[in-house]
Amino acid sequence: MQGVVFFVAQTINEKNQTKGGHIVVAILKEDVVAFVRKYGTVNERTQGSSSRVDSKRLTGIFHQLDHGHVYIDESGNANDMIIERKENTKNAIR
Repeated sequence: MQGVVFFVAQTINEKNQTKGGHIVVAILKEDVVAFVRKYGTVNERTQGSSSRVDSKRLTGIFHQLDHGHVYIDESGNANDMIIERKENTKNAIR
């Protein structure tokens, strides 16, 4: 999709310290390099200053498309572009 790049992020079940599942993350194209520099491209978990703080915690705004597809808008600005181009998005988010 023009202007937005989609990644898949691994989720963590913090209670059991196991892999949880995955979720799609929408990143503005101009923010991709910084996103990859911060989070990398492999599944890893790095603890922060305490056992309860994860230094690679991803934040963003959750959105849901018509057919139940859920994704995180990491910047808070990608959703408007996704809605404008909703027909193309259907093939990008699964």
